Amino acid sequence: MAKAEVPLGKVLRQEAMLAVERMTFAQIDLAEMMLTAKVDGKLTRRYGEPGSYAYETERGRFPMITIAQDEHEFAGAANTRDPQNSEIPLLPYFANLRGGSKENYQLMARAIIDREIPFNFDYITGIPSTGPKIGRELAELLGMPYFEVLEKAGEGTDRRFNLRIFKPTEPQPKKGETALLVDDLITRKKTKDEAEGVMLEAGLEVAGHAVVYDREEGGVDEMREEDRRIVAAVTARQIFAVALLTDRVTEDVCEKIVSGIKRGKCKENGTGNPLKKD
Repeated sequence: MAKAEVPLGKVLRQEAMLAVERMTFAQIDLAEMMLTAKVDGKLTRRYGEPGSYAYETERGRFPMITIAQDEHEFAGAANTRDPQNSEIPLLPYFANLRGGSKENYQLMARAIIDREIPFNFDYITGIPSTGPKIGRELAELLGMPYFEVLEKAGEGTDRRFNLRIFKPTEPQPKKGETALLVDDLITRKKTKDEAEGVMLEAGLEVAGHAVVYDREEGGVDEMREEDRRIVAAVTARQIFAVALLTDRVTEDVCEKIVSGIKRGKCKENGTGNPLKKD
C-alpha cells in the first residue's frame, strides 16, 4: 500500500513547533519583537513585465522583519542594480534592524548573552552603524567596557571602515586586550572581514564576533570554516518558525523562504528539512 502523503502545511507546522521548542525564551521574545517592532525604512516593489519593469519605493515605518504579501515584493539591491533582469528573484522578506529603540537593542543584547558566548574577551565594540547601539547595551548588561573603535565612511559599495581617533583623555583599549565585535546581522562574511581587518591592521586583537540575526545565507559557515568565532542570537529559520506559528506568515511564503535557505545552506550536508537545525 502506498504511503499517504502528508500535506506540506502540516509538515511545516510540525517542524516549526519542534524548532520553537528548542528555542530559549529570550530567542522567542527576540523573534516576536523583530516581527512586530516598527522602524523607519523604505521598501521597494517591482511591477510590470520583463524588459519594462517599473520600481516603486515606499518610505514609512515597517516591522524589522517585513514579510512579502504579494508577487511585487520586495526588490533588493541586486534588482535595482540590474533592473530589467528577470533572473534576479524578488526578496520574500526584508530585514532592517536599524533605527530601533533602546528597549529593542536591550532585548537584542539579552538574547546574545543568552547564547552563552563561548570565548573570552576584554571589551566590546560595534560595527557601524547599528552594531554600536547593540554593543553598548551588551557592555552595560555584562558590566564590561565599551570602546567606539570603528567609524564608517560612505554607503553601499562605497562604504569603508576606518579606525576612530581617540582623544588624549578618552579611555581606549590597552595593548593585548581582545575585542568582541558586535553587529546587527550577517549575510556573508565580507562586512565582518572589512571591520576586523581594520582593527588587525591597527594592532588590535579580535576574540570573536556576535550578531543578533543570522540570515543563514552562508556568512556564519564561511567564518567557521576559517576557525573564526561567531555567535548569533537567532537564525532566519527560527524567526520564521515563530512567524508561522503566530500566523504572521502564510504556509506558502514560509515554505518559499525556508526552502531557499535549504537550497543555499543545506545543499551539501544532506539536511532533510529546512526548519531542522543543522
